[in-house]
Amino acid sequence: MRYIGYIEIAVGVGLGAGPTLGAVISSKCSYEVTMYIFGALNTVGLLACIFMIPGELNMSASEEEVAEIE
Repeated sequence: MRYIGYIEIAVGVGLGAGPTLGAVISSKCSYEVTMYIFGALNTVGLLACIFMIPGELNMSASEEEVAEIE
């Protein structure tokens, strides 16, 4: 459950800082360079997710575990 809080923080920061960062970068660079920069940022985010998400979140829950949660 604690990981949901981290996700919400990341979404909130992204929604808050994203438009400002996008406006600054697009005003300084061409459209093509802006897309390359944000593509690189997405790649960094993907790699961070791959290496930082705990393996226990990738396991399937047994029927008993699901019944305990409900």
